[in-house]
Amino acid sequence: MATGKLTCGVWQHAKGHHYLVLGIAADANNDNPRDEEQVVYVSLEGWGLPGSRMRYRKVSEFLERFTPVAEEPSAVALANAAIREAFARE
Repeated sequence: MATGKLTCGVWQHAKGHHYLVLGIAADANNDNPRDEEQVVYVSLEGWGLPGSRMRYRKVSEFLERFTPVAEEPSAVALANAAIREAFARE
Protein backbone atom coordinates (compact mmCIF):
# COMPACT_ATOMS: atom_id res chain seq x y z
CA MET A 1 0.00 0.00 0.00
CA ALA A 2 1.29 3.44 -0.83
CA THR A 3 -0.35 6.86 -1.07
CA GLY A 4 2.18 9.40 -2.26
CA LYS A 5 4.96 9.19 0.30
CA LEU A 6 2.93 7.02 2.70
CA THR A 7 3.68 3.30 2.91
CA CYS A 8 2.78 0.52 5.32
CA GLY A 9 5.48 -0.14 7.87
CA VAL A 10 7.08 1.37 10.95
CA TRP A 11 6.97 5.15 11.38
CA GLN A 12 8.34 7.39 14.12
CA HIS A 13 6.40 10.32 15.58
CA ALA A 14 8.21 13.62 16.13
CA LYS A 15 8.11 12.87 19.88
CA GLY A 16 10.00 9.61 19.32
CA HIS A 17 7.32 6.91 19.67
CA HIS A 18 7.03 4.18 17.03
CA TYR A 19 3.87 3.15 15.17
CA LEU A 20 2.96 0.53 12.60
CA VAL A 21 0.96 1.90 9.67
CA LEU A 22 -1.69 -0.64 8.67
CA GLY A 23 -3.26 1.18 5.72
CA ILE A 24 -5.56 3.91 4.48
CA ALA A 25 -9.24 4.18 5.41
CA ALA A 26 -12.05 6.33 4.05
CA ASP A 27 -15.39 7.30 5.56
CA ALA A 28 -17.99 4.92 4.12
CA ASN A 29 -20.64 7.66 4.45
CA ASN A 30 -18.69 10.26 2.46
CA ASP A 31 -19.54 10.58 -1.26
CA ASN A 32 -15.97 11.71 -1.99
CA PRO A 33 -13.83 9.57 0.37
CA ARG A 34 -10.48 10.66 -1.11
CA ASP A 35 -11.07 14.08 0.49
CA GLU A 36 -11.02 12.49 3.93
CA GLU A 37 -8.47 9.67 3.66
CA GLN A 38 -7.19 8.56 7.04
CA VAL A 39 -4.05 6.68 8.00
CA VAL A 40 -4.79 3.74 10.31
CA TYR A 41 -1.89 2.93 12.62
CA VAL A 42 -1.15 1.15 15.87
CA SER A 43 1.31 2.01 18.63
CA LEU A 44 4.26 -0.33 19.01
CA GLU A 45 4.73 0.80 22.60
CA GLY A 46 2.64 0.90 25.76
CA TRP A 47 0.69 -2.32 25.33
CA GLY A 48 0.34 -2.60 29.10
CA LEU A 49 -1.42 0.75 29.35
CA PRO A 50 -5.21 1.13 29.32
CA GLY A 51 -6.93 2.35 26.18
CA SER A 52 -6.77 1.58 22.50
CA ARG A 53 -3.41 1.34 20.77
CA MET A 54 -5.03 1.83 17.33
CA ARG A 55 -5.36 5.35 15.95
CA TYR A 56 -6.31 7.19 12.76
CA ARG A 57 -5.36 10.59 11.42
CA LYS A 58 -5.69 12.52 8.14
CA VAL A 59 -2.92 11.58 5.71
CA SER A 60 -1.69 15.19 5.43
CA GLU A 61 -1.47 15.55 9.23
CA PHE A 62 0.26 12.20 9.58
CA LEU A 63 2.95 13.12 7.06
CA GLU A 64 3.62 16.39 8.93
CA ARG A 65 4.31 14.60 12.23
CA PHE A 66 5.79 11.22 11.30
CA THR A 67 8.85 9.97 9.43
CA PRO A 68 9.32 6.47 8.03
CA VAL A 69 11.77 4.17 9.77
CA ALA A 70 14.07 2.40 7.35
CA GLU A 71 14.06 -1.38 7.30
CA GLU A 72 16.37 -1.40 10.29
CA PRO A 73 16.51 -4.68 12.19
CA SER A 74 15.63 -2.83 15.40
CA ALA A 75 12.44 -1.36 13.87
CA VAL A 76 11.34 -4.70 12.49
CA ALA A 77 12.11 -6.38 15.82
CA LEU A 78 10.09 -3.69 17.64
CA ALA A 79 7.08 -4.28 15.39
CA ASN A 80 7.31 -8.06 15.70
CA ALA A 81 7.63 -7.92 19.50
CA ALA A 82 4.60 -5.61 19.82
CA ILE A 83 2.47 -7.85 17.60
CA ARG A 84 3.49 -10.98 19.52
CA GLU A 85 2.68 -9.26 22.82
CA ALA A 86 -0.73 -8.13 21.56
CA PHE A 87 -1.72 -11.63 20.45
CA ALA A 88 -0.36 -13.21 23.63
CA ARG A 89 -2.95 -11.20 25.60
CA GLU A 90 -5.84 -12.74 23.64
